[in-house]
Amino acid sequence: MSKPKLLWYLFCLLWSLGVTAGDDLSVLDGFVTQTTRSAKFIEQRTAFYLEEPIVSHGEMTFVAPSQLRKTITRPEPSTQIIEAEQLTIESDDEPVYIDLSQQPDLLLGVNALRWVLSGDKLAMQKNFYIDAIRKDGKWNLSLKPKLLSSPSKIKSITFEIEGARIMLMSIVSVDGEAIKTTLYGHR
Repeated sequence: MSKPKLLWYLFCLLWSLGVTAGDDLSVLDGFVTQTTRSAKFIEQRTAFYLEEPIVSHGEMTFVAPSQLRKTITRPEPSTQIIEAEQLTIESDDEPVYIDLSQQPDLLLGVNALRWVLSGDKLAMQKNFYIDAIRKDGKWNLSLKPKLLSSPSKIKSITFEIEGARIMLMSIVSVDGEAIKTTLYGHR
């Protein structure tokens, strides 16, 4: 069988199984009309220097276009509020303020989440190489940073999406450190 025929048969097989791939960002259309959303989360951080993963629980709220609030209930209660490029961390101590423009990798990860939640296709296409795969109504959105001004420490960011709900967000750095955030109880 010739290579073009084989590719055509493979395409037809994948299409018949309900799988699409490429840079189709129609998955983001459902996010555009929702200006406020929240969900509970479980976040797991792994790295070569940790003996065991760090696991945190809480609730995350997004208010379009740029406010992200993460309330951690355990292991140590705290609140992280991101508005534009300012991160405020509140706990029992004095608030800590971080200018995200000085933390480009952190800002890139935060923006990826905000751009998905607001359905901002143009910002995502400008900053990431995108691979979107749909199977059985669920999407896997894989982002790889484009080299803008300096190389990113982020290797990839992946979203698993059902309808207009992010079910999982995973960030992997080039040194193997990973953050896996599972979202549930969406409102």
